[in-house]
Amino acid sequence: MNKKSRLFSIRTFFRRLFHRRIVILGAVIVLIFIIGAIFATVIAPYNPYKIDVLHSLRGASREHLFGTDENGRDVFSRVLFGARTSLLIGLIAVLFAAIAGILLGLISGYFGGWVDIIISRIMDAILAIPNVLLALSLGLVMGNSIPSLMFILGISTVPNYARIMRGQVMGIRNSDYVLAESVMGAGTFRILLSHLLPNCFAPMIVLITQNIGNTILSEATLSFVGLGVNPPTASWGGMVNDGYIYLISNPVYSLAPGVCIMLLVFGFNVLGDGLRDVLDPKLRGTLK
Repeated sequence: MNKKSRLFSIRTFFRRLFHRRIVILGAVIVLIFIIGAIFATVIAPYNPYKIDVLHSLRGASREHLFGTDENGRDVFSRVLFGARTSLLIGLIAVLFAAIAGILLGLISGYFGGWVDIIISRIMDAILAIPNVLLALSLGLVMGNSIPSLMFILGISTVPNYARIMRGQVMGIRNSDYVLAESVMGAGTFRILLSHLLPNCFAPMIVLITQNIGNTILSEATLSFVGLGVNPPTASWGGMVNDGYIYLISNPVYSLAPGVCIMLLVFGFNVLGDGLRDVLDPKLRGTLK
C-alpha cells in the first residue's frame, strides 16, 4: 500500500468513525479528561494535598471553583488529579486484561482439545463470580494499593477477552490462507501472531475501549466502599464517598467527581460504539 492509499484509508476510517455527532462528543469528552489528567500539575490552581482547615467545606466560588473539602483542600484540583488516578488505573488494568485474555483466547481457539477445555473452564469459573464481588474479595486479600487495584480490576475482565478471541479464532483457523501457511511450514507462533491475531483484533479494539470506562466505574465503586485507592491520593470514588454526607451543605463536593465519572464512562462507551460501527463487517456496509 503506497503513501496515498494509506492516507486515504486513514481519512476514510476517521470519516466513518465520526459520522455521528454523538461519537464526536464522546471523543471530545475523553480528550478533555486526558488533557486534564496529563497537565493536572499545570492546570490545578492549588496543591490537591495541602490541608487548610481554616477554609474547610467552602462552597463554590471564584477562588475555589468546586469549593473545598472537609480538610480545606481544593476540590477542583483534586478532581483533576483524580482523573489522572482513574485513567491510569483504567488503562493499565484493561491493558493487562486484554493481553492475558487475547493470548489465552488465541491458544484455546487454535489448539482446541484439552487445552481449550482447561482454559474455558477456568474462564467460566471466573465469570461465575460477579465482577464486583470478585473485586471486593481480592481487595480484602491483596489490600488496596494502586498496583493491587490494577490487577484486581484486570483479572475480573480477562474472560471477556478470552471468550471473544476464542470464538474469532475458531471461526478462521481452518481458512484456506491459514491452512496454506501451515502446509508451507510456517510455525505455530507465526500463524498465531501474523495471521490469526491481526484478523481477529478488530472486536478487541472495541472491547478495550468500552472496558476502560467500565473499569473506571469499578475503581470508583471500590474506592467508594473503602477498598480502592488509599487516601490522601485523589480518587473520584473516594471523593464521592467523603462528600456524600455533605450533600446538603456542600453538594458540589460529592457531585463534581460523580459527574466526572459519568461523563468519562459515557465518553469511552460512545467511542467504543463508534469503533464497532467502523470495524464490524456486518455494520461497515451501512456507513456512508
